[in-house]
This record gives sequence, C-alpha cells and structure tokens, in this order.
Amino acid sequence: MIDFQYLKRGCSHFSYHVRNVRLWPKADNKAEKKYATAKHFTIDYTHMDTKKHTQIKSNDLLNLIDSRHINAGKNEAVISTVFSKSGDGSWKFLIGKCEFQENIDELEEIYSNIAFIRRVIKEFDIKIFLSDLESDGYQISETLPVLKVDRGQTRWNEEIIPSNFTRSNFPERKYSARITHGSEFRESALLGYGMPYHSSSSDYLKNFMGLFIYHGQSHGDNGELSIFMGDERGKIVFDGEYLSVEGNESDICLVGKLESGDSIKIDHEKTFKISEPELLKSELWLINKNNEILDFRSVSHDRYNLSLFEKDKDRAEPIISLIENGESHFLEFKVYIDLKNKKVTEIEKTVCAFSNAQGGKLIIGVDDEGNIIGIDEKVREAYKSSIDDSLEKYANAIRKRIRETLRYGRCFDVSTMKIGKKHVILITVERTEKTNYYLNSNLELAFVRKGSTSRQMRSNEDREPDRRLSIISG
Repeated sequence: MIDFQYLKRGCSHFSYHVRNVRLWPKADNKAEKKYATAKHFTIDYTHMDTKKHTQIKSNDLLNLIDSRHINAGKNEAVISTVFSKSGDGSWKFLIGKCEFQENIDELEEIYSNIAFIRRVIKEFDIKIFLSDLESDGYQISETLPVLKVDRGQTRWNEEIIPSNFTRSNFPERKYSARITHGSEFRESALLGYGMPYHSSSSDYLKNFMGLFIYHGQSHGDNGELSIFMGDERGKIVFDGEYLSVEGNESDICLVGKLESGDSIKIDHEKTFKISEPELLKSELWLINKNNEILDFRSVSHDRYNLSLFEKDKDRAEPIISLIENGESHFLEFKVYIDLKNKKVTEIEKTVCAFSNAQGGKLIIGVDDEGNIIGIDEKVREAYKSSIDDSLEKYANAIRKRIRETLRYGRCFDVSTMKIGKKHVILITVERTEKTNYYLNSNLELAFVRKGSTSRQMRSNEDREPDRRLSIISG
C-alpha cells in the first residue's frame, strides 16, 4: 500500500512510503489492454515535491528548462507588468509575469500613481531576458523603469501547477523571483484623461494579472516576477469515464491511491475506468522514469486541492499565498486560542492593533512557521459536537468577545475556511477612523501593528498614519 504523508508547510511536500506490495500485472491480450484495474504495485521511494523551496540561480534555471525541453519551440511571450509610484514620486515595479500565449493584445494604461503594461514579444529569448534582469535591465516601456533586480542575483522558486488549473490543460512550471523590494500600493478608483475608468485599482489589477484575488499592500507576491512555462512532457486526462495519461514522453506512469484504499498504476497509452466522484477523492501523481512529478491530482494538497478546484478554490487560494509568505505587518498566525484561557486576550489585542494600522488578517489554525495545523480536533473537543457545529460556535464566541472588548467592535469579520482537509478561522480587520481601544476592566489600552508584532501605544501619536487615498487621477 502507499501511505501519503503530509510533510511540510502549505502541503507542498509529499512522500510515498511503499511496503509489501505486488508487481503490476502485464496485460496479455488486447481486451485486457483496454483499461487497467486497481492493484498494488512496486515503486521506489519518491519525494513528491510540488514546490521547491531551494532557490535556483538564473544559469541553473536555463539548464533545467533545456534539459526538460519545457516550452520547446515557443518563442512568442507576453509580459504583463504593474508599476506603482513610491512616496518620493518615483515609479517602481509592483508585480509582473511572463507567459507564452497567443492572440493577446498589448496594453499601456498609465495613471498618476499606477501603470499597467502588457507587451507581446515576438522573438523572445529567455536567456537574454534573464541576463538583462541581472545587468542593465529589460525594457518594457519607454516611460517606466526597466525590469531589473535591485539586490544581487535573482533566485527563482519553482512550483508545479497541475493541468486542471491551467488554461492550456497541460501542467505548467511557475518560476518566481523577487526582483524589487518596498513597492507601494494604494487602493483607489482609477481615473485619467483618455483612460478607461475602473472603480477599484485592486480589482482591476487582479483581473489584469489573472489572480484569484489581490490583497493590495499586503499581497505576498508584490515585488515578484513569475515566468509560466508549459510542460508538455505529460499530463493526466479524464474524459468523464476513463482516466489516462498522454504527453511527449513515453516513459511516464500515473500512480496513486483511490478512495477505497486500492493503489492504482496507469502506463502511457493505457486507461482506467473511474467515476468522477471517485476521482475527486483520489491521490494521483504522474511521474517519469527519473521519479520527477509532471502532473498531479490531490485531495490533500492545500493549494491545488481537488475539492478546492470544485468549491473553495477562489476563497482558499489567496489565503494560502498569504500564509506561504509568512507573518507580516498585515498578517498574524495563531495555532489555537482556547477562549477560556488567559491568552484569549491575544485575539482582541491583535484585532485592535490591525485596526490602528492599515488593517490585516488573523488566521487561527496556522503555526509560526506557516504550517497549516487546523483547529478541527480542538474545537470538537471544546464543544463536543459535529465539526460544522463546533466551528460555528467557536466563530460566534470570537465575534462576541471582540465586539464586547473593543471600543469600535465592528471593524472586523470572522469566517471559517477549509484548506485541504483542515479548517481555520479567518479574522479580517479594517482600519478604524479613530483610535481603537481594548477595554480591559477599567482600563482602555490601545495597540498598533509594528512589523509582525502588536505593541501597546503610548499615545495617539503612535497610531500609524492612514496610507489610503480616496482616488487616483491622472
């Protein structure tokens, strides 16, 4: 049997542990070759790594792409970038991506404090592109700064995006690197002479970049440039009745575990009959002879979860991105807070601190390292009820506490969220117009966010200035 073990933060790492299994039987005739059946099989230990935290230098990235023949023969690239103005009035890169698509129109919309640029590069050379990023810069617009790494060499992180989450229906390799630091974003309407009007700069940026959601100044990918490259070596295919694999490599194999607990193995050009409900509860991994993951379907992967794909993807995806970037001025993690424990005041103090800064999010069910622990066991133990009922009671109790202990107790929203198979509590806080206070007995204490900590304010002067602007004009 195969035992899938959750290993690391964000459910990014998985392992197969294989014990006491039988070899996959070969089909002896055409009838048997039509489709496979679930049996146990032998496979070497494989580290199922879908996101590599080891950073890759640009030269190594080029060698990696060449060795895998990724994006072979495709040399028309689309580069989409967003720039924003800093406090000193200078333009700075905010976020961007490079992808290989056809029939995309160029675009240039420059407002007074934010600019959206999309360029189609007909003869794109990724070697020159990466080299320019680390030297004189890559020009994307005559009126805006070049794309250039502002600190040392570029370090790229690699992530696999499964084929059921891509437009091409082939898996993609996403290579991301932070090329600039300290970019600023201000939520506003977009208004300018001769320019399209948009009521929300964050909503427009989200659509422009193809994001599920954009968190503004606190967005974890600010300052990052991502390169998306199609990987046609292999993909998982489901036609509604049969599961199969196809791609440019012949030595590929789909392995995994069904909801029933049976192991499955499908070779190239073989099929396996399966219902859609069963598929959505299976663990499937497409690997090549080098034990490299090419594609996957998973019910336990937090970011690209099959259940998220069907139901909760839009909500969970941006939260997972925030978690992966760690605690910050806008984000706080708590493993679990017992409402009968003295530490319960950490909830009110954190919410108060966010409300006196620029707002933020408190997530309960995540440890300091960004590992999604979940609160399922704790709330069921506390309320002796079903998970749904226990979560609702816990969330309602948190709402009641915050409303009763803060002077302005309507500055927040509490919701539950399922990430993979685990539940967390998400508390979203808005900035209050006036200084907010935590009411403790006869005392009124004010807290404010400083970096990734919440500190007590000595006076109203310690309150963070409001950085929001009502409108951007140009």
